[in-house]
Amino acid sequence: MPTYFQPIAQHRSYPDRLLLHGADGRCYVWLGDSPKQSVEEIARSTVLWLQTNGWAASLDRDVWFHVDDLPIEPSIPPDRIPSHSDDDLIRS
Repeated sequence: MPTYFQPIAQHRSYPDRLLLHGADGRCYVWLGDSPKQSVEEIARSTVLWLQTNGWAASLDRDVWFHVDDLPIEPSIPPDRIPSHSDDDLIRS
């Protein structure tokens, strides 16, 4: 597992969720829910699907982050979390 990642896209509704390019040339997803969480490898076809279906916005590719420096979603009380249907996410 690489220790450096290049963010290539972020989720339009949840900006701490990232699609990453690893130093090993593979693609990964970062959910940003917990500092103890790790990145998960995903297929390039999944990355392309997420980007072409409007779920992810492309990012500048000139920056690399150490895995320990990836963003963490701030804690939000459960009653304050907005609800999103799949249709809302597709239209974003």
